[in-house]
Amino acid sequence: MSDAVVILLAKPPVPGLVKTRIGKELGMEPAARLARALTLDTWEWITDVEDADCYLSTTDVEASRGLVPDDRLLDQGEGDLGDKIERLFRWALQRAPKAIVVGGDVGSLHPGLVRQCIGLLDVHPAAIGPSEDGGYYILGVRSAPEGFLAGLPWSQPETLEKTLQRLREHLGGVGMLPEGWDVDTRADVQRLATQGRGRASVVAREILTAHTA
Repeated sequence: MSDAVVILLAKPPVPGLVKTRIGKELGMEPAARLARALTLDTWEWITDVEDADCYLSTTDVEASRGLVPDDRLLDQGEGDLGDKIERLFRWALQRAPKAIVVGGDVGSLHPGLVRQCIGLLDVHPAAIGPSEDGGYYILGVRSAPEGFLAGLPWSQPETLEKTLQRLREHLGGVGMLPEGWDVDTRADVQRLATQGRGRASVVAREILTAHTA
């Protein structure tokens, strides 16, 4: 048994269905290219972590084929994000003592942060990495009580605060990782181009260059 199951959450890189805020400014095709690069980078980084069993959970398995091996693909299923994460956690905890979900659009992620999350779960029942926008880019747990993420406000400035309240109420203490940032706007693409790493930073520079040419 692995020490942790790490699940990457990512929409398939289909133009018009992913990174639409960026697409409205820089084009839907380039935005989808960037989403694909972010997913591939994140997959490379989580699979670089020792003793972690990794999967990609997507809203459309067929449209996500080719990103990772087919036996690593999981369907997110129905419901809001809390419903989906809860189901994934319970599925993962049948296979490992620690379950971790990671966002697929994190400009600041690297393998060390995933390892740090796994380490925090040795001493805390939950671990979380806050994002600058009020959400979070990684969440890990050692148990997943029914409904502990139900009814949370997703993609809102108070998402992190409300989630922390819920984790402390249902699980106890929470270990905190360094703050990160997501790639959701043109300004984020510019930041990724100068501060990011991996193929996504290259794609970001290409998109910005093409848009200003």
